[in-house]
Amino acid sequence: MEEQTKSQKIVLEEMRNSVITRTAMSYLELGKVQHSLELLRKERESAEKILQVTQERQGEGFELPVEVTKAQLTQAQVTQRVLQLEGREDELEFFCGISWAGEYAGDPGDAGRAAGRSGASGRQSRGAGVDEQHQPATGAV
Repeated sequence: MEEQTKSQKIVLEEMRNSVITRTAMSYLELGKVQHSLELLRKERESAEKILQVTQERQGEGFELPVEVTKAQLTQAQVTQRVLQLEGREDELEFFCGISWAGEYAGDPGDAGRAAGRSGASGRQSRGAGVDEQHQPATGAV
């Protein structure tokens, strides 16, 4: 009986250590993802400006339509990476018990309420304006 109690305590301690390690790793990854998102959002702004300038130059006859298409592709790729990281950020925040507002979510039953947030990845502002900015270039290439 005493050996069984000792083995249960060992198993419990191993499980506890595993949870602590996974939680710490998740918080570290969350910090990394948030930093990457900050950089990618700035990159997306730059890609939008480049696209706008390229479209203006193409309208004035200084750029080929293929250059506009390349700028649209770059912007779409950056936006895709942002959306992927935002999805991972949501997963990590949920795992760590952090709500979208940055508060402790607490009850695991909050998952249903969190899933009801608007937007594909949970935040209303995410992907705003993507549809209108990612239309293929018109005109012959």
